[in-house]
Amino acid sequence: DLNGTLTSVRDKASNNPAAYTSGESYTIDNTPPAVAITTPTYDGSRIQALAQLQGTYSDANGVTAGNVKVSVFRDDNNDGTFNGTDQYWNGTSFSSASEVKINANRTGTDLSGNWTYNINLTGYSAETAFKATVYATDVASNENTATRRFVVDPVPPQLVSIQKVDNNTVLLTFNEDLDENWVNVPPGSEGNALATFYTLDGTVNATPFSGLNPTNATRGGVGQEDEVTLDFSGTPFANM
Repeated sequence: DLNGTLTSVRDKASNNPAAYTSGESYTIDNTPPAVAITTPTYDGSRIQALAQLQGTYSDANGVTAGNVKVSVFRDDNNDGTFNGTDQYWNGTSFSSASEVKINANRTGTDLSGNWTYNINLTGYSAETAFKATVYATDVASNENTATRRFVVDPVPPQLVSIQKVDNNTVLLTFNEDLDENWVNVPPGSEGNALATFYTLDGTVNATPFSGLNPTNATRGGVGQEDEVTLDFSGTPFANM
């Protein structure tokens, strides 16, 4: 930004426009506002449902009311680009073939604050991908954007098979990739499960057992993300 005081201005013919007054202050603002999406938490988030998009905005000279807008489209092929059968949210449904920018709710001042947008992404029976974009425009018409791709996944993984590896190890195979990171999930590295806990219940040679907890769980490598190997203390599977 550039701040200054106008003392005089005229063209080569010595015309001095009446619109300028000696001593008038002015600001040249070429800096776009800062804007972010905070919910969903990070790009590629996988969540069971979503009721509200959330984020922040700020600008040294101000983002006035009505200048934080949101658009969302259903990303049918989950490629982050609007194409094919993708549809934009029009305020009530995903039924628009062109982008619809809708005013977000804003709390705070023109200089900084939080924004929210209520959207009902519930009731899905299969995982569905979306992409949201927030637009912030300051008083000098500088615009900035932030985007967030996310997947609404209401369907839990299903166990397909369990196989004995040795007397204290079994291999579980699920119907979808889990991609667990057991301690922490950095932005963009998430999978379908952020944390997984296992307890085995079953029967070995007509003897039932329950509450068998593993000492270690290891996700399969590349191409085997639907597999998890569980290690147990002792030899609980010796008679299997």
